[in-house]
Amino acid sequence: MNLSESRRAYIAWGFLCFAWGTGFVASREGAKYAPTLLFAGLRILGAGGLLLVLCLLTRTKAPSREALLATLKIGARLEGVTNLCVGFAVYYLPSGMLSLMLAVTPFWMVGIEALKPDGERLTSRQIVGLAVGFLGMIGLLAPKLIGTKLDSHFLLGCLVMQVACVSIAIGSLKIRHYKVEIAPFLGSAWQMISAGAVVTVIALLRGEWAQWHFTMHVAIPFFYLLLIPSMVGYSCYVYCLPRIPLAIFSLHRYINCTITFLLGWLLLGEKFGIVESIATVVIFVGVFLVQNTRFASSNKESSI
Repeated sequence: MNLSESRRAYIAWGFLCFAWGTGFVASREGAKYAPTLLFAGLRILGAGGLLLVLCLLTRTKAPSREALLATLKIGARLEGVTNLCVGFAVYYLPSGMLSLMLAVTPFWMVGIEALKPDGERLTSRQIVGLAVGFLGMIGLLAPKLIGTKLDSHFLLGCLVMQVACVSIAIGSLKIRHYKVEIAPFLGSAWQMISAGAVVTVIALLRGEWAQWHFTMHVAIPFFYLLLIPSMVGYSCYVYCLPRIPLAIFSLHRYINCTITFLLGWLLLGEKFGIVESIATVVIFVGVFLVQNTRFASSNKESSI
């Protein structure tokens, strides 16, 4: 991969961090006025459909039948299963715990990758960096979890979220390693259509359509999520995933959550005091440790 492509991948990763961080805030606002699964399913389906139209207008090369089927399966597993798990767990876990559970994803991702015979191996600095970042996440979320009731429903929600994390990890590694002959943006479109269709159908079977009222409170976060986190953000996810080191890529979960907290403080008046400030610094120390490994390795290679 040449330097310009690497730079584009890191720019896409940076936008992914921003888009999905803002997406948590928009999702939280939309969920106050719309049923969770239908809200997620329709906006993912809409984002995929819109991106597909753009691909057709730009005459993007159509994939083979085998590549299309593989892409649809990846989408259903990665976005479909994940949104179903989150949609179920939201009834049993506070939003802080949902974020913390998703922050475990990097460990599943790099752990599964490291177990593969030809997988990427983690350096000791990367392991320390991931652990430090996760400790920062705990510090950031701990104030929101004080007083949380620990019962069977809570434990079930945690278990379901780990299913979501494993699903994300496996689906992401499929995208990273399975060389599907399909243009990145077209692949993103079909993956979102597949995931959105799965989530929407299940939402309709649960009777959520009767609760759907497309008011302005729903429309604003819906269209923001459709265009930025879903359409553009997920395309960035698919584009940069195979192009940057996995340990660095997986850090977007930590940065997403930090951005969510900062936006909650700036826009919604949520608490962001000394504990949260220290936790944010700890998270970025973890990010620096993992990221710095890349630069150290690059300098070592260039000096040989």
